[in-house]
Amino acid sequence: MSMDPAVKDLVGAGIYQREKGDVNIAIDKFNEALKIETDPSNRLYIQNHLALAYYHAGKYEDAKEIWKMVRDLSSVISNPGEKAVAFRNLSRPELWKTDDDLALAQSNAWIALQMAKEIGRKDLAWFWHGYFSATERLNLDKSVKRTVLKSALKEQYQSLRKVWKSASPLERNVWGTAYLMDWVKVHTRLSKPILKISYVFAKILNLKRREEKIKKMLESA
Repeated sequence: MSMDPAVKDLVGAGIYQREKGDVNIAIDKFNEALKIETDPSNRLYIQNHLALAYYHAGKYEDAKEIWKMVRDLSSVISNPGEKAVAFRNLSRPELWKTDDDLALAQSNAWIALQMAKEIGRKDLAWFWHGYFSATERLNLDKSVKRTVLKSALKEQYQSLRKVWKSASPLERNVWGTAYLMDWVKVHTRLSKPILKISYVFAKILNLKRREEKIKKMLESA
């Protein structure tokens, strides 16, 4: 992706601030970048990040509308990568309320996963994590759900193994802790020790969003 250095710096700063937990600063950085950037594909990339900042700020409707826009525009300009990311993010259960909505969220996760496979995205484990999370919230028979989740967890692990050596430390931590968070939901017997390890890694790398999620899981474990 070719991007003006000034825009690249703003986007990088936005991602850093978002992961630190300063979502309002992140939103400002992404909006500043959008004022400069004119390339359609780059704008979709930035808008996907902007929507994620809104999501972490608890502004779910704002996030959802941006992701819907990215999903639709990416079809117009033939950008399957950003389309897959938009579909993946539209699978987040917090964006939806009813059982029918949650079923749509899982469908979005599955569509995103198939698109990510087709274009060979490196972050396939993240897409499996999305499918796992969306499926977990569905009102399904317990044995059926457990079977589906175990299968998704296995695929997530295989995807993670394939890219582990080439992944950056940040990617390893984000994808690895996501896998461990899903693992404890299937294998409850060692949930607290695994979650504590994940929490330490998230804290060391200052991944505030991940740290908050794991802390909630520890409190309910």
